[in-house]
Amino acid sequence: MARKIYSQLVGTIDDGFVHPELADNTILDSIIHLGLASGRDWFSYEATNVTVDDSQDAKYGITKYVAGHADTAAAKASLSYMAQQSDHRKNIVTNAHGTFDLIEAVINSNTTITDKVAAARTAIDAEETELGF
Repeated sequence: MARKIYSQLVGTIDDGFVHPELADNTILDSIIHLGLASGRDWFSYEATNVTVDDSQDAKYGITKYVAGHADTAAAKASLSYMAQQSDHRKNIVTNAHGTFDLIEAVINSNTTITDKVAAARTAIDAEETELGF
């Protein structure tokens, strides 16, 4: 499943808007709303199941992006979905250990805890890639 990113201007949907078309509407999470950034709604979509009409006029501002695009990289930190997913993975590690224990683990090169931190970072990066960033 190849996911990609698209955005559209906030608040412009009306009767003329052509919504993304799903080939199979039984597939969950074909389109994920990532949040708002820079006056745009951002979405991750399953490219093999969803067709996004980016030929719509400037009124809707539909823009599709390739992975690593500068605009998506800039928006990523502002998107609520991305922040929630990242915070969840980080909290799994930080809630299991106190601040002192985490700092001490880094100072003493405690691989038990530093491996958990590294695993959380790997999971965050993998999820961002999977979503199309």
